[in-house]
Amino acid sequence: MALLRHPALAVRLRRWVTMPALAPSEAVVLLEDVESRFGQTRSLGGRQLVAWALFHRALRLGQMGRPDEATASYEAVSRRFGDADEPSLRYWVAMAVMGRATLLKELGHNEDALITFGHAAAAFEAAERGPVEPAVYSRVRELGAWAMWWQSSLLEEMGRREEALESALGLVRRFEDDGEHLVREKVASSLNQSASLLENLGRIEEAVAACEDVVRRFGASSRVHLLEEVAYAVYGKAYLLGRLERHEQLVTYGEEVMRRFGAARHPELRESVANVLLCQGASLATLDRIPEALAVYEEIEQRFGRDANADIHVCVAEAQSRKHHLLGRETAG
Repeated sequence: MALLRHPALAVRLRRWVTMPALAPSEAVVLLEDVESRFGQTRSLGGRQLVAWALFHRALRLGQMGRPDEATASYEAVSRRFGDADEPSLRYWVAMAVMGRATLLKELGHNEDALITFGHAAAAFEAAERGPVEPAVYSRVRELGAWAMWWQSSLLEEMGRREEALESALGLVRRFEDDGEHLVREKVASSLNQSASLLENLGRIEEAVAACEDVVRRFGASSRVHLLEEVAYAVYGKAYLLGRLERHEQLVTYGEEVMRRFGAARHPELRESVANVLLCQGASLATLDRIPEALAVYEEIEQRFGRDANADIHVCVAEAQSRKHHLLGRETAG
């Protein structure tokens, strides 16, 4: 690459590559050198290098606790390259907007962070257009999903539930057909978030449907993070059916969960199965089907009694307590 024929810069950039633990202050000096050498270049390679340097300079300044200078460096990327048509420059513009949004969030400026994450999501969507290398395209999609995820998370944190719900569902609509694992995780997370928001908004039927959607889309996955989302949804549906007092449906659902996930080894999924069984037992007791409720509680003891998961131990203890209560009631009767 012609740009690296400058001996001093070539040596410094080689140092950057071979020393990942380079101190932030040293990195800032190196990056300022890159900017000063190529700040006026018109070649695409030179402009890419400047955008890269400005972004990484902002990143290191943030690590050094100099947020104002970091913000200025992020904004310099947008100011200098915001109108660029080249996909490679649009990528660095989007990265800079995302970096600024993340910095604002870390500083506790949630309102400004919320707005800036919206700009980041739009910038990443723009960066998808045009001839983009597959690896870059995947990264752009992943970060676009993250930007939208942070939008909905901040809205929920700020108590703006209706807006948070629309943001979460917007992420699902935009990325639901994406095949990348990291993007699929954000889709699953957003569906679970929408279920929680719908419950809080009193729209429990829709919340149940959102939980079912997570399991339908991702229940067969072997990815750890996706299984965590599935586990959340599996128990979430049981909890919501209990809130709706649909005891017959909850009993049937417990049987379905045992058939599909009873042999699961993933810790969170096992915990969810145990919790669903607790809900099933409670519904059976409510329906006065005491022998069946006792059998469910005994199943929890036998299946999970030796589990190493402390949270599952809580489920087992609760099952034992409920079993003794029912047995006592039967004896008194």
